[in-house]
Amino acid sequence: GAGTTLNGPVALWLDSASDRLYVTNYPGSVLVFDNASTATDNVAPSRTITGASTLLSFPSGLWLDPASDRLYVSNYSSVFSIAVFRLYTAGSAGSAWIHAS
Repeated sequence: GAGTTLNGPVALWLDSASDRLYVTNYPGSVLVFDNASTATDNVAPSRTITGASTLLSFPSGLWLDPASDRLYVSNYSSVFSIAVFRLYTAGSAGSAWIHAS
């Protein structure tokens, strides 16, 4: 439903250790759903990675490295790139975006 804010999901990653689902979403965001194993129906994302400073543009794939708390997102746009995000626990402050190349 509309509460999910899904517009064009392309790829997903389930982090079963933290029960968190990451979904790339057209045209330029990653949706994060906590408590994924119990989510039903029209659940809003817990967090959204979006905005001009993220450099997300048609995100098409993702990979999570839980050992380094980094999320890698590939972009399929006029400038192919991979954006890397440092993941923080809920409630902590800091810039999530690390690098895009």
